[in-house]
Amino acid sequence: MNQYLAELSEYGSITLEDYRTLRERQLAIERLIQLIVQTGGGDWVVVMAA
Repeated sequence: MNQYLAELSEYGSITLEDYRTLRERQLAIERLIQLIVQTGGGDWVVVMAA
């Protein structure tokens, strides 16, 4: 996670609000990946198109 923040800081200062938004997006992506794994990958094309 620290590496993630370090990469973001290279693009300039990041506000707490920006960090929160990015973190929520990352968590949502992780949940989608878990859902894909649980469903056996059958719906992964639909998720990628979304």
